[in-house]
Amino acid sequence: MSLDQAWREGLGQLGQALTRLPADFSEVHACWDEWEHTHQVALRAARQAGDRHAEASLLRGLGDLRRCQDRLPEAVAHFTLSNAIFSELRDIPGETDSLTGLARTYRRQGRLAEAAACFEQVLELCRGLADADRQAKATLFSPRSAASRDNRWRLLPS
Repeated sequence: MSLDQAWREGLGQLGQALTRLPADFSEVHACWDEWEHTHQVALRAARQAGDRHAEASLLRGLGDLRRCQDRLPEAVAHFTLSNAIFSELRDIPGETDSLTGLARTYRRQGRLAEAAACFEQVLELCRGLADADRQAKATLFSPRSAASRDNRWRLLPS
């Protein structure tokens, strides 16, 4: 089943799952057009279906795409909107993922204070989760953690 067909037939969860696989492949192989197409098709369908969770997930994916393309202002817009929707839905894992993407984008822009604030917010949200992977990532990217490693946080890759 194609992504277009899955969304046309109302299989939102399948359509959303199908967008994750090409996004991972597209990031590794720099297949930006395919990533853009799959996410835009799915985003239109999610919005038509009123599926806010899928919309937020797809916006986060588009934020990742724009960051990879070095289109950082667009990445910020996608991550910000994604985070707002996840917050409205009270989806803490979604919020942490969107905020991490936003923080990494801010860091690439040299907006270090804003990046640090996002990472601190991620750490705070992670305290309430029983998710060791997200907690470890938040701690790893945290400026406090990096500062303890010889204050090289500015030089860490996004």
